[in-house]
Formats: sequence, C-alpha cells, structure tokens
Amino acid sequence: MPRLTRRHALHAGVVSSLALAGCTDSIDRIPVVGGGEIDDVVDEQDGPVTLERVDGDSIEEHPVVDTDRELTLLYFFATWCEPCAPQNEELADVEAAIGDDVAMHAISPESDTDLVADYWADSPSSFPALVDPDAAVMEYFSVRGYPSLVLVDSSGRVLWEPGDERENLAIGTVPADVILEQLE
Repeated sequence: MPRLTRRHALHAGVVSSLALAGCTDSIDRIPVVGGGEIDDVVDEQDGPVTLERVDGDSIEEHPVVDTDRELTLLYFFATWCEPCAPQNEELADVEAAIGDDVAMHAISPESDTDLVADYWADSPSSFPALVDPDAAVMEYFSVRGYPSLVLVDSSGRVLWEPGDERENLAIGTVPADVILEQLE
C-alpha cells in the first residue's frame, strides 16, 4: 500500500478546500474550449452578443444582455459544480421575488447542449440557460469560478459582482437577500 506523504495530504487538503469554497478554474476540470473573444457584450450597431439558448428540445440564439430591461443578472454555472445546486435554489427565490422586472440568464461553458438542457430542466428556476462553449462571455466578465453572478445594465456595464464588497461571505453561493439588495 502506498505511503501517504505530507505533500499528498497537503494537496488533498487544498483541493478539498477549493471544492468546498466553490468551483474555481484553478482546478483542471473546467471543460472550457476555445477561449473566444468579444469586443463588447452590447455593440452599438450590431446589438447584444448572443449565445445558444437550451430550452428542452430546441436551441436558439438568445442575447446575453437584455437591452429592453434596465438590468440583467448573469449566473455562470456548470452542471458538475456542486455549489451551483444551492445557488440555483437562491436564484429561484430571487426570480419569484422580482418577476419580469430584471432579466436573468444562466450561462454554462459546456458544449453538450443536451446535458445543460437536462440539468436546467431539473432546476427550480425558469429563466433561460445559455451555453458559452468558447467561454467568450465568461472571459469578458472575468469569471474565474462557479457559481458566479454578474449584474449588468442594458449596455452591458457591470454594476455588481459578488466578491468585491462581500468580505463576510464565502466564495460560492450568494444568498437571495444579498442579491435582492443589489437589485433595488
């Protein structure tokens, strides 16, 4: 039987801590391909950048930012991310509280649209799920882990990203009441 060294124990501890804190890209499991690039998420002439929306059996292009509403809450997730499940519950509460006043979009870096569609069908939320297999939108908003939230205005300007001003909250799930405060 192989001997467990201090190095192995330290590595296991670090990996376990990251798993508990959230799914970050410092772990080699993030299935991101490409690394696409976009100049602006809302172009003055071409309108907003679109991604494929997965909705049951159909796939259609959907804007990342809703230019018809004042605010869009972007939720970055992955189907394999364990901390994303409780965030889905919190976002369902947010969705119920705000109705159609704020656009909400879930974005996954995975290219398997069937997997994302099946996962999202089991989610308590009903807002659209989009796929970003080139990670262009993730890169644009500097998303480095899951779950992540970004609140933008109708021009795509970032208004709030949890983490900067929430020193007292752990990385990962953001409670519904904290999100709702930002939407007021």
